[in-house]
Amino acid sequence: MRIRIVIHSRVNDGFQVSSENGKGATIASLFVISGRSQVDYYPLGKRTNVIGRDESVPIQVVDRRVSRKHLQILFDKETEFHYAIDMSGRNGVFINGERIENETVLADGDQIQCSG
Repeated sequence: MRIRIVIHSRVNDGFQVSSENGKGATIASLFVISGRSQVDYYPLGKRTNVIGRDESVPIQVVDRRVSRKHLQILFDKETEFHYAIDMSGRNGVFINGERIENETVLADGDQIQCSG
């Protein structure tokens, strides 16, 4: 199971997001890629998102290797960055092939993998 973080903007791909000043904005988005043709899109916004197998989480991934509450992505208003936090500990969260141990800043194009 791969998860890819991508930043959309109205300038480069037609995805429109209005901002307070009316000039447009960018929004961090998450693509869950499973298999060759299955892609699910989730705008992250400026809120905390939980990814896992549980039906109650905002981003559900049905895969036996994914914990019920596997990964948290939170937005820090002060830094304006999204951070990844491993909630399971058991199966791990990998960003660009490296297992994360602590809160980790996410960047455009990061590849996130739930479980090894």
